[in-house]
Amino acid sequence: MTNLHISHARDISGLLHCPNLRILLLIGCDPVELDSLTSLSSIVSLTVEDSGLHSLEGVQELPLFTLEISFNFLINLAPATRVKPLKRINVTGNPLSPDSFYQVIPKLRSRGIDVTSSGEEEWRITRLLHEAGLPYCYYRDDRGKFRISRPGLALTDRPEVNHPVIAPERLMRLVTDQPSEIPKLFERPDTQGG
Repeated sequence: MTNLHISHARDISGLLHCPNLRILLLIGCDPVELDSLTSLSSIVSLTVEDSGLHSLEGVQELPLFTLEISFNFLINLAPATRVKPLKRINVTGNPLSPDSFYQVIPKLRSRGIDVTSSGEEEWRITRLLHEAGLPYCYYRDDRGKFRISRPGLALTDRPEVNHPVIAPERLMRLVTDQPSEIPKLFERPDTQGG
């Protein structure tokens, strides 16, 4: 087996029995620890989206050309700088540290790596959410709409769907004045913030 797509897994230890994997997609999985995957020495493309990924430790052991790690809980992006064959990385919707956002991302780009990341406004709001103890990610989708998501399996069984639309100003007001209202946004997936 060389390609594998796994959704909503709460245990990925069985992947160690797939040493020939070249392309791995983990969608809505929690927990995910990359250092447990270092024996996958043939992997060239790894996607971990809408999952409970907190750390990139171990990623430098993987011969990755592509790393898609959007909508997780990553703060420190520095380990990605040690992935030598890396050509493309997507870190959209993560609460990256200021150092990762302002220094590591430009460092990756200076190496010719194609980096996709949140815009500064979305990144700042995601950081604010996490600093307030709210496990959500904020991002702008391909159509330019601002959305909020809830990665991992702690708050939903399907974190890759139902990302309500909400304007930055409205979300900022909720974070500041009514954080208990944020989970209710997911009860109304058509939320249009104003």
